[in-house]
Amino acid sequence: MKAAAFRSWPYSLARDGDAQPDRVSGARVVPEFFDVMGVRPLAGQPFMKQDAAPGGPRVAVISHDLWQRRFGGDSAIIGKPVLLSGEAHTITAIMPPGFTFPRGAELPAPFQFGLRTVVWTPLVFDSSDVRNYATQNLSAIARVQDNVTFESAQAELVGIMSNFLRENAPNVKLSYRVVSLIEQAAAKVRRALLILFGAVIFVLLVVCANVASLLVARVATRRRELALRATLGAGHGRIARQLVTENLVLAFAGTAVGIIIANAVTRIMLAMVPGSMPRADDIGLDWRVAGFAGVVAIVAGITFGLAAASSVRWNQLAASLHAGGMRTIGNIRQRLGRRLLVVSEVALSLILLIGATLLMRSFVRLQQVRPGFDPKGVLVAEA
Repeated sequence: MKAAAFRSWPYSLARDGDAQPDRVSGARVVPEFFDVMGVRPLAGQPFMKQDAAPGGPRVAVISHDLWQRRFGGDSAIIGKPVLLSGEAHTITAIMPPGFTFPRGAELPAPFQFGLRTVVWTPLVFDSSDVRNYATQNLSAIARVQDNVTFESAQAELVGIMSNFLRENAPNVKLSYRVVSLIEQAAAKVRRALLILFGAVIFVLLVVCANVASLLVARVATRRRELALRATLGAGHGRIARQLVTENLVLAFAGTAVGIIIANAVTRIMLAMVPGSMPRADDIGLDWRVAGFAGVVAIVAGITFGLAAASSVRWNQLAASLHAGGMRTIGNIRQRLGRRLLVVSEVALSLILLIGATLLMRSFVRLQQVRPGFDPKGVLVAEA
């Protein structure tokens, strides 16, 4: 098992000539931190053991986002000094895009980490730190081997900490539990996200039922047109391809409009998301989402097009021409199909309504929770 300790340490960052420093979220970490996280720098070298020794060089590793935003992506920044809280540090490495651990929303609230860490410096222990072990306020993360279970890791941790407390603080009674990083980061929001995901699935099913019903009704009103095409020599396959092509065009147009609306609505929703939601600042639309939407559009266009084509009764097309402008009544099978779509849509809508009501009720209750003090007019400042 490999383990690494780290602690929150905010900095003010500046370069020579800067009139106003930037406030950034930082962390002091042991040299093994990046190996435990399984990440390698995009450029440069991470901390060495001598960097974490008392009196060692002042060095820093910066995130890819900070490198782009604050230093303009200058590759020559490695080896150059920056001022962190008024002290000169040499930048030794740039982390790859997306790596900003530790994040405050992914760790217990008492540790007070920022939303995303953009600066890492060595965590140095001197003799006084070793003696005052109870005041370190450290966080720790470990990587277990593939053949190690959580139960064995739990037993090893309990044994190590029990021996340590027995030798150094026999009157202190503590319990320990091994938690995966995924569980630590997402346990608080997993249930809400699964409920939201289920609601989205129900909305999609309602939309599918609506679209299928509309397409079947649209084909029924085009019987004379389809009969005329069949009379002029269009075969079953040709008419089916026409219906599928029309549905694909509609599907792609709807997908394009949906992506545009989703991008705008996502930004609005993110402005209302609390800072305690893990990785909320990473939520957005990218090419994978657009690609998935395109695949869904193709599948939906083909499926609904074939469903519409299958609703056509080819042996009744000639009768549609003789019927003229009179309205025709579908057979029993078509009526039953339409009724089934209506019943499914009403059932799914009812489930959505119940779920939305329960979610709103939970939200109202959360707003009414008393924090144990009067928050009106209270200000919070960080030294």
